[in-house]
Amino acid sequence: MKKCSRAIENLVQFFLPLGLMFQVLGFGGSLYWVLDIFSHGQGQFFLLGVFGLLAALFLRSLKLFSLSVCSLILSVSALLPLYYPSSVADEQGEELRVLSLNVLTSNTHYEEVSHYIHDAHPDVLLLVEVSDEWVKALEPSLAEYQHRYLMPRPDNFGMALYSRYPLEEAKKRFFGGASTPALTAQIMTPQQKVSFYGVHTYPPLSAYGTSNRNRLLRALVAEAQEVKGPQILAGDLNTSRWGMIMRELLPLGVFRDSADGRGYHATWFGGDGLVGLPIDMVLVSPDFTVQGFEVGPDVGSDHRGVLTRLRLGH
Repeated sequence: MKKCSRAIENLVQFFLPLGLMFQVLGFGGSLYWVLDIFSHGQGQFFLLGVFGLLAALFLRSLKLFSLSVCSLILSVSALLPLYYPSSVADEQGEELRVLSLNVLTSNTHYEEVSHYIHDAHPDVLLLVEVSDEWVKALEPSLAEYQHRYLMPRPDNFGMALYSRYPLEEAKKRFFGGASTPALTAQIMTPQQKVSFYGVHTYPPLSAYGTSNRNRLLRALVAEAQEVKGPQILAGDLNTSRWGMIMRELLPLGVFRDSADGRGYHATWFGGDGLVGLPIDMVLVSPDFTVQGFEVGPDVGSDHRGVLTRLRLGH
């Protein structure tokens, strides 16, 4: 028993301070790009804090208890907005169902993706990492979407927008001099025109990638600030809400995360749980109320789809 207690104590004494250090370093993303990577693991830091707290109580260690509480304070404060309701459901008006899914270019589970889209029944569908093969494979199941704008690519930055409503001014654009394109369009819903932005930002695994991602998002939001009317920004943003670029942009009030008040839902790596990261998003302007939010099943991609049900009006 003593050997077991000692082993647990040594393990916790190593990982808990290390995790707490990474949590604090995550706030320095604006100083150095590597530090920003640590900001995304709030779910994992929470699990580490809970494990450390239990170990501290078992071992009766004041030091481990103090470290665990510090870690939990940081992670809970970051996670809290996900559990605090941000809007009241509004039963008036037409519902707009928006689905964003990174299919993974190399994925060949076309039938599973088709079934998921059919079950989700979106009005607006954004597919990311779309190649010519994906467009061809999904064509039979997406024939009902008469309005579409396709920009497939052989790499991982192709996109496709499908809509039940007419599209106007659909085009490929490059914001902020970024090397990856964005897809923009006006969706003519029965209520009013909705400005739509679809993105797949560059992975922030280098200074170049981080700068690319940040320039795209900054320029896009700067444009959105000047646009009147409802707006939606969806896709694989390659950042969580805790990344330095989102801590900069979300407080501007142009967009808010449709996951607010819906709990922690990971979309990449590790499934829909605290182990994965929520980097696929549907951000909406204040014109919308969020009726529902859910993360989809495993369809062979390394990402999960994000389905958001929206209504115009507060």
